Amino acid sequence: MRLGLLSRRTVLGTGAGVAGVTALGAGEAWSVPASSAPLRADYAASVGRTFTARHGRRSIRVRLTDIRDLKPTTSRQRAHCFALIFEPVGSAPLHDAIYVISRRGVRTHTLFLSSLGTAGALQAIINRRA
Repeated sequence: MRLGLLSRRTVLGTGAGVAGVTALGAGEAWSVPASSAPLRADYAASVGRTFTARHGRRSIRVRLTDIRDLKPTTSRQRAHCFALIFEPVGSAPLHDAIYVISRRGVRTHTLFLSSLGTAGALQAIINRRA
């Protein structure tokens, strides 16, 4: 490689890094204080209930269908390590993305929802230190 010329790999790698920092923010902007992190107790009474999932200008109703343990998880970690399982209400598909999840009486959280299986279900993995 001659000085002044960049390889395609370098340009692509740098572009992906810049895109990642742009999408997630830099520094401490995305660190979540432990006191505001989701807890199992925040959602335990809402299994079967409908939430609003907002991504950008789009709002979609989702139903919390299950709260699953992450394995291996100790009893001390159980409140901080779990998976929330959501299904869309209606036929609107949801894509893997960061959503603001809200429901009256439940603290609002910003969670990454990712596909789970083939039936349109989504999961949010909560895995924090106790």
